[in-house]
Amino acid sequence: MHKLFKLHFHLFFIISLTLLGCADNKQEELAFVTTEKGGVSIINLETYEVSQQLENKDKPRGVGITRDGRYLVTANKGSASINLIDLKSDNQNRQLEVGENPEFIRVYGDHVFVSTEPSSKGKPMPEKKHDPVKKEDDDDDDDEDEDEDEEEEPARIKVVNITNGKIIQDIEAGIETEGIEFTHDRQAIIVTNENDSTVSVHDIKSGDQLASIDLKQHGKRPRGIKRSPVGNFYAVTMEHSDNVVLIANDRNNYSVVESIPTGKNPYGLMFSEDGERLYVLASKSQQMLVYDIASREEFRTVDLNARRCWHMSFSPSGEDILIACGGSDEFLILDAMTYTEKKRLDMPGKPWGVVTYPKTYGSLDEPVYK
Repeated sequence: MHKLFKLHFHLFFIISLTLLGCADNKQEELAFVTTEKGGVSIINLETYEVSQQLENKDKPRGVGITRDGRYLVTANKGSASINLIDLKSDNQNRQLEVGENPEFIRVYGDHVFVSTEPSSKGKPMPEKKHDPVKKEDDDDDDDEDEDEDEEEEPARIKVVNITNGKIIQDIEAGIETEGIEFTHDRQAIIVTNENDSTVSVHDIKSGDQLASIDLKQHGKRPRGIKRSPVGNFYAVTMEHSDNVVLIANDRNNYSVVESIPTGKNPYGLMFSEDGERLYVLASKSQQMLVYDIASREEFRTVDLNARRCWHMSFSPSGEDILIACGGSDEFLILDAMTYTEKKRLDMPGKPWGVVTYPKTYGSLDEPVYK
């Protein structure tokens, strides 16, 4: 059920048609950063300063934006909802309940895909009944422990029509679904299921499962997933085995073709526009790793000196790499060519995700398919 949602900062966060740009003027480049305890920070990518702030007390995490820049969407863990924010109509909000623990968002056309995790514990399933997960492996320090014997409930992917705010599809996925990616033909989604260490493929129209790839022999806890712009394959980060696996798709037959070691606890990942580089954030190593796809070798290791860096994006111009680091309340801006730090912004409230407008390549987004 959706309702008009009044902002805590009464019209403090205003993005007008002029701010979003028009055909006759230079397009202003913006980054939208969700902070779990503060709402959405808007960064002007010319000045590298926070220009606007949208307060949201409902623990926003996932974030997406439509192709035309009109609607910003956030997944709110605290209220089991998403916000559909009309940036061109005085930021009018519709809040839609979608299910427990909404987290990862992808926007395609006028639809938003959001993963909900009714069985989320913020930790992998123990291999044995008396094999508890160490506290340091729990990345969600605000999640409470649950009974190990409790039956695991499959996650759901809700598909919402942004224009009318209606749920048009409810897809059953695996246990604790996290990352969402579109298949190359855009007829299905391919998702990571953390707690049963699978990647599954689901038809968008019917909701039927088309394939399931068991990754247990390749690692634990698949988290991020990205489709390569070149070649019919996907990259998946395995958070609790410190590697990334490459999954090829040949006539709808999916198979793991490579496993590449990373730093500790990899999560967010993205490809360069030409597909020649793969970027991986290893959160507990506090590093960004850059890989040459042709050789599958590490090209560069970049020390970030920041904690829980989970998601990143290129700037629309391609000149910068933008990184949200929730553990140290920071937002990093790196030169995309040299990987040197250009600016480090204090951003209280546990930054989680980042997308840009105009849309560009990142761990949560990409331009519209060509």
